[in-house]
Amino acid sequence: MISGMVSSGWPEERIWVSDLSADVRASYYEKHPGVNCTADSVEAIRTADVVLLAVKPQILKTVVESCKDAILDKDPLVISVAAGIRMDDIVNWLDGGASVARVMPNTPCQVREGAAAICANDRVTDTQRRLAETIMASVCGCTVWVEGDAQMDIVTAISGSGPAYFFLLIESMIEAGVKLGLPREITQRLAVQTAYGAAKTVRDTHEDPKGLRLKVTSKGGTTEKAINTFEDQGLRRIVGNALEGARTRSQELAEKFGSS
Repeated sequence: MISGMVSSGWPEERIWVSDLSADVRASYYEKHPGVNCTADSVEAIRTADVVLLAVKPQILKTVVESCKDAILDKDPLVISVAAGIRMDDIVNWLDGGASVARVMPNTPCQVREGAAAICANDRVTDTQRRLAETIMASVCGCTVWVEGDAQMDIVTAISGSGPAYFFLLIESMIEAGVKLGLPREITQRLAVQTAYGAAKTVRDTHEDPKGLRLKVTSKGGTTEKAINTFEDQGLRRIVGNALEGARTRSQELAEKFGSS
């Protein structure tokens, strides 16, 4: 995320990173010499307009409570990217007196093509909302606002976990292509570019995916044969069950790690 922000024009000297690991801090210094690094989160918060919490869900409560006084004193926008932790729980850990946003990004942020959803509590101002959008836009091709934690559980199932679904499909196409007789390198290049091209077509043409699918599905042709196989094997049911399971697991994690 820091690389994306710097590439988008954020001055390195305005960015602070707090991590207890000296090795992690050294890696940030190596990539971005102008970024401020510290082992003291309170020091980083003292001058911050935005505090981005990017830690594992199981330690988020401890981290938030250790910084609570500094956050309440400075009153920055607090953004959490911890999966499965409800925004309402973070607000409660901060005694209900903080501006809090929850963001669910995904792994394509690594190549600045991520998708992110944001929700925020009532204390977040319009200026802070725009700031949150600007930060996420530095690493995302798509940023949307949703209403609260319940919708964020659905987002987790769709886009948060979604890249892995497409990786699995690409992996399966590669395995099938190799089994049918193509070299792995050629099969992988074709499968990856096809996935990229299909997604870009949907995004750039703004056409409905069903309409695009029907355009390339000639009656009695090879595509129709493959599509019918997917349908006969229950692909839609499998996808629906998978997303429902992911949403349920997000809710379970919130119960496990987000208790007050």
